[in-house]
Amino acid sequence: MVNSHIHSKYSVDSTEEIDDICKEAINKGLTAIAITDHVCFWHHPNGLKTKDLIDCKNEILTLNKKYNGKLKILFGMEISEYHFNPSYEKQALSVGDIDVVLSSLHDDITISSRKLERRLCNNDFKTFSKEQIVELIKNYYKILIDIAKNSDYDVLAHLTYPLRYITCRDKVKVDFKTIEKEIKDILQIIIKRSKALELNTSNAGSGFFMPNEEILKLYREMGGELINLGSDAHVCQKVDLGLKEGKELLKKCGFTKYYYYENRKPIIAEEL
Repeated sequence: MVNSHIHSKYSVDSTEEIDDICKEAINKGLTAIAITDHVCFWHHPNGLKTKDLIDCKNEILTLNKKYNGKLKILFGMEISEYHFNPSYEKQALSVGDIDVVLSSLHDDITISSRKLERRLCNNDFKTFSKEQIVELIKNYYKILIDIAKNSDYDVLAHLTYPLRYITCRDKVKVDFKTIEKEIKDILQIIIKRSKALELNTSNAGSGFFMPNEEILKLYREMGGELINLGSDAHVCQKVDLGLKEGKELLKKCGFTKYYYYENRKPIIAEEL
């Protein structure tokens, strides 16, 4: 198995040593992992520190020698909120020798009818009206469409991120028809640009995948083939979280393989 979305101490929301992540990955039977630490304005409000990315890359080079024949460690990054400061992406990519770039959107979504906490996870969506939730989701996907069109990425990560908190955590249902057009537009952009869609398994324990079965089937029906698996682990114990279940879901949705990236090119991880 290959996990293409893992965070380490080089992200502000993780303290894990990459060496410890590698040991856990080997123990769990993984063959390759990608370290994809955060690059975004909110994590680097005083300016992007490319030194952290370079240090991460160099550490991965050393660990690939240490674990040669046991585990492949790939150097990547998760570039978020591209629309807010595109220069961060340019700076991050300048470090070179990158295996995979994830693009995502987490925070800083606005609606007209009430003041939101900047971080989506800090909002209690049980207190929102249906109209407010619809407006929030529409605004989220308006930004994500721009990111999908213009960001320099390989994999679009956790496509249905707002539902992690609205539906999975706060149990507020969202009718797929509400976001169907936006989702189709994004999937079409991904396919046209030959980018990959991520199946994010970070909430697999509660049976929640990003995106869900309906969207995965839609992507496949539209001709989408490039699909990527990532547990979005911030602690090494979750290095394999949901990957087996994710593989079964992909197979159910008509996929025959999933991919990882090396030197920013897709490589078959496993046949399903």
